[in-house]
Amino acid sequence: MKHEGKYHFSHEHIMIPIELDEDDEVKCNACEQLLTEPFIGCPPCQFFLHENCFHVPRSMDHPSHPSHPLTLDPTPPHPYTCNACGSHGKAFGFGCGAHCEFHLHLRCAILPETFSYDDEHPHGLELVFEPPSFKNLGTSDDSQLVKIPCYICNENQVSWLYYCEACEYVAHLKCLLSKYEEME
Repeated sequence: MKHEGKYHFSHEHIMIPIELDEDDEVKCNACEQLLTEPFIGCPPCQFFLHENCFHVPRSMDHPSHPSHPLTLDPTPPHPYTCNACGSHGKAFGFGCGAHCEFHLHLRCAILPETFSYDDEHPHGLELVFEPPSFKNLGTSDDSQLVKIPCYICNENQVSWLYYCEACEYVAHLKCLLSKYEEME
């Protein structure tokens, strides 16, 4: 049976569907996560993409950066720091072409706006781009705002997070995604 190949703008050769052997640990060149099926690739070049990563648009309007569209760069000219999770990136990333120094990992750019975490939290969590702040009880001074720490790591960080307003539940992207992946 012959498989039809596909071209991707980021790679010069045709890409074909590939099946993993049980002991293979291959990472996607776009999101740098371990590959699970279905995925496609160019075996001679060792270039592989999740099917979902293959279909990510080349540009997008993102609610976290409404002033300019973001463009997908498969080969960023330099390592970048993702504005969503704060981690460094060197694989596919979305960037602002208007010199804003705004960058997102491909994985962070396509995160769902809501996240269900049924085993750990009873409500849906909403993706927010800035940590919520609350007035310190006993003061009316706005300069005394209190940030809620991440429920998983118990730290305050300036990064995107998933949030439940009803419970004041806060979870950093990195913390929640790594915990969720452990459960799968």
